[in-house]
Formats: sequence, structure tokens, C-alpha cells
Amino acid sequence: MNLCLFNKLLQLTEPHLTKNSYRAFPAEQRLIIVLRYLATGDLPLSIALSFRIGESTVRMLITEVCQILINVSQPLYLSQPSEEEWKSYAEGFWKRWNVPNCVGAVDGKHITLQCPPNSGSLFYNYKKYYSIVLMAVANHVYRFTLVDVGAYGGNSDGGIFNDSLIGENLKNENLNLPKGTFKLPGSQICTPTFLLADDAFALNTRIMKPYTGRNLNEEQKICNYRFSRARRTVESAFGIFSNRWRIFRQSICMLPKTADLMTTASLCLHNFVMVEEERCKLKLYSTTEFLENDTNNQEMQWLSSSENLCYNETVSSASKQRDTLCKYFISPEGEVPWQYDYVQRGTYGENI
Repeated sequence: MNLCLFNKLLQLTEPHLTKNSYRAFPAEQRLIIVLRYLATGDLPLSIALSFRIGESTVRMLITEVCQILINVSQPLYLSQPSEEEWKSYAEGFWKRWNVPNCVGAVDGKHITLQCPPNSGSLFYNYKKYYSIVLMAVANHVYRFTLVDVGAYGGNSDGGIFNDSLIGENLKNENLNLPKGTFKLPGSQICTPTFLLADDAFALNTRIMKPYTGRNLNEEQKICNYRFSRARRTVESAFGIFSNRWRIFRQSICMLPKTADLMTTASLCLHNFVMVEEERCKLKLYSTTEFLENDTNNQEMQWLSSSENLCYNETVSSASKQRDTLCKYFISPEGEVPWQYDYVQRGTYGENI
């Protein structure tokens, strides 16, 4: 975060950070302390010694400032997308990742904790450490669009998703996703908009995932490659997130409730920096190691009228919908030239 972005963030939060007491820390210093903790992953004691304040004061500031960051920045940078925003994400996934009608990629990330007191095995996950789970949807440019933080680490990704607010709203059609079905580019075939996921999630018309099994034909392998290539946006988003907010690359020495606040605040900061850097034409936050420049010149057309809506050819089930996309990926309208090379060399799984 450069000085320009810091001043922008301070401008947003200063009215809430400022206290009337003459002994209180200035708003700028309060924000710097917490940003340094999140960005470096230093121990609260190390931060306290650097600023010549008490460790308990640092811990108090982390809780207070993270809550303020959430209250101020979440409505601006991490609110639920509108229908038009979902459509723009679908356009982006087609142009950048060559998957039509996809509006996001969903996955879970374990946030490592030290063993919470009196928690038993609730936070103990299959990787044999304690954690809370961040469930998130990312768009085509590694920005988080939906998040759910705080599930017990002992649960599975699929189970956490079904019980999360994201899963409930998806099931009840409360996410503002475009209704109806839409033409695949260059084709008269239609599918609903959907999220991409891995095998931990259940297949349905709103969630597509790769085919499973070892005896897959070439069409299915190509489909898996195309799905996985687009789905890695959420994995790359997690990578950028933890690389920039390095507190999440280690075990967090905080109570789960505080870790929830820290995670949500950092997600808001992630989106804040990406949005503001784009406005300022900067590329300091997202390093080239995480970014891909693959594009597709064929545009996906989103129309506000019923011209682009197709109810007469609606895909009746999730498996048929996936088969429809599978066939589209090998059609002249939907294929990309390099997909056959990956599959024929047997490297589609390693080079997605």
C-alpha cells in the first residue's frame, strides 16, 4: 500500500478512529499499528516494543480498528454484487478465462490458529492443526465478491458452504444472480450463470465442477482443464491475499472471534487496494507471478432485453448442463487452440 492509498484509507476511517481524549493515540498511528500487524505478521509484543506501548494496548487496537475497517469499507468494497455486476464478471470470465456464463469461483481457505481455549476438536482440521475457515467467491480479476468467515476448521469445505450464508442465499436465489438462461457465445445453446468449484462441492445448476474418475475421455479432460483454469482465480486470490497480509501465513495468536474480525477486515483491505490501484492505474499489489494475460477476442454479449434469454432450451439438470458446456468447449465457437496440446501431452492437470 503506497502513501496515496494509505491517505485514502485514513480519510475513510479517521472520523471513526479519532477519540476525544487528549491521551488517545492519533488516528493515523492507530491505523498504522494495525496495518503493520496485518501486513508483517509480527507478534503483538514486537509491535508494542516498536511503538513503545503496551502489548495489551496493541491487542485492543487490533480489535477496535479491524471492526472500524469492516464497518467503513465493507459496504464500499465487499458488498454483495448487483445483477449487473454479476453480468460484468461473466463477461470477464469469458474474455480472460474462456468459460462462458461463469460469474465466480468458490473455495475455502483455512486460517491457522493457536489452539483456542476450551474448544476441544471443533477447530481441529484434517490437516492436523487448528483453524477457522474462510469461504469465498472471487471474480475474474482476483477480487473477492462474497465471503463467509468463522466456520470451524473441523468441517469440510462442502459442508461449510452449504451451511454458510453464501450457500443459503445461493440455494434461495438471494444473491442477485442473473435469472433465466443465457446463450453461450456464438451459439444458440443456453445455460444459467454459475460458480466454479472443486470436487468438495455438490454439483448443481449454479455450481459446476470438473468430472471425476480416471477413465475420462478427451472431451471431459478438456472440460476439466477449462474449468480448472478458470477456477484457479480464487486460489490465486487467496495467494495474493496471504502474500500481502502475511499474518495469514502463520498461526494467529488470537481468539477465534478476533481472528474472524482480522480476516474480514483484511479481505476488505484486499479489495480496497485492488479497486483503488485500478483507479489510479497502479499495479503494486498484484504481482505478475499471480496474474495471467490470456484473453479471448470473442465477446460475450449480455443484453438487458429478452433477446438473450432462452427459456425454451433450458438445461434441465446439472449433469446435462455440464455435458452441454463440455461439448461447447470442443465446438468451433468455444474451443481454444492450446487445450488439445495440454490434454494430449497428459499435462492438463499440472498446467492449469
